[in-house]
Amino acid sequence: MIDFISSESKKIIYNCIERESKKNKIPLDKTRLVLYLKEDGANGYRVIEEFRSEEGTDIRTIKELDFMGVLDVRIDFKGYSMIAAPFIQKALFRFSQTLNIPYDKISAVCYPTYKKGEIAICIFNDKAYIKQIELSELFNEQDAMQQT
Repeated sequence: MIDFISSESKKIIYNCIERESKKNKIPLDKTRLVLYLKEDGANGYRVIEEFRSEEGTDIRTIKELDFMGVLDVRIDFKGYSMIAAPFIQKALFRFSQTLNIPYDKISAVCYPTYKKGEIAICIFNDKAYIKQIELSELFNEQDAMQQT
């Protein structure tokens, strides 16, 4: 079950990045999907563009999304929003606790890799890079056991 959720989520995330890259005419390798927690603890999703500035690498928010926007559907017939979104939320809270980062400052930034369909995920504290994680760390058994 976890492998299926992880695999489908990777496809959904990659497809969202690829779609938003094309819609906004941003190079794929500069487009990111940010998974974060809002002040009320609800999931947030943001498409950003990474670019070079005089100060170095910077980002620009392109679009705020809900999970239906990430899926690019009006009705979630497959129920992904009821499965993947709670895993993402629990994982971000878990990383927040283990890394001692306020939950409203933690984010998982998803990058497309050079291998089509693959993503890399990095944890940030606000704009400060913390570490790269595996997809299996975002979707794991520990969080499945806590599903209510």
